[in-house]
Amino acid sequence: MHPIYERFMGQVEVTNSCWNWTGTKNPDGTGRFHSLGHRLFAHRVSYMLETGRSTTDIRVTQTCGNKACVNPAHLVAHQLDKEPSLYDG
Repeated sequence: MHPIYERFMGQVEVTNSCWNWTGTKNPDGTGRFHSLGHRLFAHRVSYMLETGRSTTDIRVTQTCGNKACVNPAHLVAHQLDKEPSLYDG
C-alpha cells in the first residue's frame, strides 16, 4: 500500500455507513489532511485516492451530510465550470 493511503486511513474510523475523519478538523467539522506541506480537505483526498482523479477543477461533496465523512461511496464530484447556475437565462 502507498504510504499516504496508510497514513490517511490511520485517521479514519470506518463504520457501517460513514467513514469518520478522526484527524484535524476545521471549526465546521470538515476534515483536514496534511501532506507534503499542503493542507487538504480530507474528503477530497479520499476521492482522489479512490478514483485517481485530481480535484483541482471539481467540487467534492458528501451525500450523507456528514462533513467528517470520507467514505468514497458517500462522495460525489461536481464540475465547477459545468454546473448550471440559478441565474442562467
